[in-house]
Amino acid sequence: MRKVWLIARTILIEALRRKDLYVIALVAAFLISLVGVFRFFGVTGLHKFFREVSLTVMNWATAIIVILLAARQLPREFETRTIYPLLAKPVTRLHFLMGKLLGALLAAAIAYAVFMAAFFIGQLQVGVPVVRNTFLQMIYLRFLALAVIGALTLMLSTLMTHSATVTVSFLFFVFSEQLTSFIRIYHETAGEVMQRVLLVMNYAIPQLALADLTPKVVHDWPPVPAWVLLFWTADAVLFVAVFFAISFLRFRKREI
Repeated sequence: MRKVWLIARTILIEALRRKDLYVIALVAAFLISLVGVFRFFGVTGLHKFFREVSLTVMNWATAIIVILLAARQLPREFETRTIYPLLAKPVTRLHFLMGKLLGALLAAAIAYAVFMAAFFIGQLQVGVPVVRNTFLQMIYLRFLALAVIGALTLMLSTLMTHSATVTVSFLFFVFSEQLTSFIRIYHETAGEVMQRVLLVMNYAIPQLALADLTPKVVHDWPPVPAWVLLFWTADAVLFVAVFFAISFLRFRKREI
């Protein structure tokens, strides 16, 4: 694990040097300033508005960070030729890929922590506490979703160019957020063939919206049952394992 951590740490250092996380901090500060503005004008339901905007921005920003970091790892390593001395050392290709994925997720975690600090400062201004257990479940499931997005992006980077990887990964993130509603709306009225297509899509594509508890946090709903949490965990682990396995098989066959 030490080898994996050393590779992951280089990604964190890279993210700090490229100032990706600093942009997140500026956006977080802007969100806090919005709270004071709306509170000054006496906007009703401020706590729900603040939660929905802040948590949605957090979800999108951290997903974009994971996509950008995971997508550029392999192309950058081959472009700068730093992968050759790295793999010449006692670092296997499995350790290399694991470190890359872990580093992207840790960078997103740091950005998420910055957002959370801003979010709680805003919560103090609003004065309406969140339902703690629901909030903790939301954070947990959000990181599972980020792991799925990161593993998918890493897999695509072994199959496509950098720009194509970023584009497809971002489209997947946007589409997966709407997939649940799409299937629910069109399944009843679709023909037999289309219903089968929708059924395959239902199980073959991760539905990130199902594991998004942002609406529950916004409206102070109770937490989901433990068995639902376990199901979503198993589902995310399965997709991450499949995407990472494909990444490893593709990367292992690549001549270096």
